[in-house]
Amino acid sequence: MISSSEDIYDIPLLRGSENYHTWKRYMSSLLTVIDLWNCVEDGGATADADDDSTKRRDRRAIIEICLRVESYIVPCIKDAKSAKEAWGILAERFGTIDAQTRFFLRCEFYSTHMGEDDDLDIHTHTMRKTWNKLRDAGLEERFDEKEFVIALLMSLPPSWDIFIFALNMEDLDSDDRAVQTQTAVSILRRIKNEWARRQYSKAIRGSDSSTPHVHSRRNDICNYCSKRGHWARDCRKREADLKKAQPTQEPQFKFASPLPSMQYNVNQWIGDSGADAHVISKKEFFTSYSETPGQFVLRIGNTRTPVLGCGSVRAEARIGHQVKVLELRNCLYVPSRGPNRLSLPCLEKAGGTTEIEGRKITLFGSTLTPICEGTLLDHMALGPVYRLRMHVKPERTSVNH
Repeated sequence: MISSSEDIYDIPLLRGSENYHTWKRYMSSLLTVIDLWNCVEDGGATADADDDSTKRRDRRAIIEICLRVESYIVPCIKDAKSAKEAWGILAERFGTIDAQTRFFLRCEFYSTHMGEDDDLDIHTHTMRKTWNKLRDAGLEERFDEKEFVIALLMSLPPSWDIFIFALNMEDLDSDDRAVQTQTAVSILRRIKNEWARRQYSKAIRGSDSSTPHVHSRRNDICNYCSKRGHWARDCRKREADLKKAQPTQEPQFKFASPLPSMQYNVNQWIGDSGADAHVISKKEFFTSYSETPGQFVLRIGNTRTPVLGCGSVRAEARIGHQVKVLELRNCLYVPSRGPNRLSLPCLEKAGGTTEIEGRKITLFGSTLTPICEGTLLDHMALGPVYRLRMHVKPERTSVNH
């Protein structure tokens, strides 16, 4: 008597083309577990064709397949002479995905967008389902983990722009496939951590705002290394990586986005999502200052502008009727008649965050306390720029040569 594993391994029945590839993964795993997959893979050719043991195993494999398809499909395979033949019949009838179907699956994958109030886990699951369908359609090489992460980043709402600009994605283009995958997994983990942090931030701000809140680092997740117990600005791995990344010749910084054509003054501040350092336009604004010969910033078109120095600057920022005094370190001195620039990616890397509602942006410190607000100026080449309610607080400068 041939016994079945139906009661032990319960998998969804094959209904047709809509669930064939999912069913195929489950069924191949089941046949492997019960040691019958070779009957499908090579026709059970582990002994002579007349071997009764081989025939019984092959017949049992057919029975296992028949028990896990809808009743209308059974007649298609019940007369198959081998499990391999039955498997091939199902693959030919239900496994073929035409070019039009692949096209619409691509459209569905790349046009999925997450709303500001949507749940990240549900959104990611929805994209994974379409991603798996594309891989089942024979596009495994094209739709790897790297492509999934890129599409996920593209699908996130505008409030995530600054977080995305702060990500290091260079290794996604590595020639080493393993490095690509490792980087994609790391970025996906950072996205999930950022989502958890934003949910926690909303919960904190939704509580009684009149009660002072002392925020502990003990349970927080670092935005840089993804480990629990410290913030990005205190991360030892970040400090070590920054030291390793120190260039030996001509250090360069990515310059901010070009600004919309309008009147500015040197005391104004612009929040820039395209700059990787704070940029100061006047030397007298620095509270401490060191000359930095040989450094430069890259503008749009890779034109170079010298960086004459680096140091700390104090600024007064407004949030509602409150005034906050901020101390910004490692600011670059690039002489100009334009406004100063606050690097929003630097704020994120230091453990701060931003919240965007329509054209308004609110900046938060590492303790989730609001520190400044501003309004959208425009979406430029490297990202959105904002006019911030900030001005420089001039103090006596200490100059080091």
